[in-house]
Amino acid sequence: LGIEVGDFISFDPRTVVTDTGFIKSRHLDDKVSAAILLNLLRIYKKEKIELPVTTHFAFSVFEEVGHGANSNIPAQVVEYLAVDMGAMGDDQQTDEYTVSICVKDASGPYHYDFRQHLVALAK
Repeated sequence: LGIEVGDFISFDPRTVVTDTGFIKSRHLDDKVSAAILLNLLRIYKKEKIELPVTTHFAFSVFEEVGHGANSNIPAQVVEYLAVDMGAMGDDQQTDEYTVSICVKDASGPYHYDFRQHLVALAK
């Protein structure tokens, strides 16, 4: 194929917007999360919404090589929320209408109180 290490490649995502408003496509994972965050920023600016705390929005292009947003969190950050693709698996109770809130990953459980706060907000 002539593809070398470091070459940029792209496959046709076969994007379809359904009559019910769903977007079906390959390669959506972090792009959808970024679109959501960028839309929030647009709304905050348009509506002149001032957040009650200092908030950093970070977008990393190095996640797959271990240099994600965790690699440069400012020292004063108290809470950290990663907006990412939904977790998939046999034991998951998620669907296309709900939000997934992960409670742990390979490094261990996430902050319990913060997670409970997110669950309450989602409800």
